[in-house]
Amino acid sequence: MADHFPLKLVGSRMLAPSVRHLEFVRDDGQALDFIAGQFIQVHFNYPDGTPTKRSYSLATQHDHAFGVNDSVEIAVSFVPGGAASALFTALDDGQQIQCSGPYGRFCLNDKDQNARYLLIATGTEANSIDRPGGIFVRHAEQIAAE
Repeated sequence: MADHFPLKLVGSRMLAPSVRHLEFVRDDGQALDFIAGQFIQVHFNYPDGTPTKRSYSLATQHDHAFGVNDSVEIAVSFVPGGAASALFTALDDGQQIQCSGPYGRFCLNDKDQNARYLLIATGTEANSIDRPGGIFVRHAEQIAAE
C-alpha cells in the first residue's frame, strides 16, 4: 500500500459551472515533487465507510524541484451524485484531503529523441494544456524560456 499524505486546500476557483480548480500544499512538512504528466490519488470513504480513491492529473507547471511550501493544482469535474464530487464540493480552504502518489509514466523525458508530439486532452485534462507552454506539450526547459 502506498503511503498516504495530507494535502491542504489553499485556494480554488470555478473554471466552468461544473469544473473547479483546486490548489493544495502538502501539509506534512515534505515536498510533493513530480514530473509533468503524473497524477495523484485522492483517498476517501463512501458514506457507508467503504474506502475508495479517485485519480487526478497534476495540472501544475513547474521547472524546478518542488519545495516544502510549493503548491500543486488539480481540476475536478463535478458529477451529480458522485462521491468525489460531494467531497470536493464540501472542501473549504484550510481543510485536508488524503492522497498518495505521484504516479504515472506518461511523461516527456530529457533523453527522448522524438522531436514532435501531437497530444489531445479532453474534459478537465484540457485545463492542463489550455495555456501557453501547456505541461504536456513541451519540455520544462522550453516552458522556462517562454
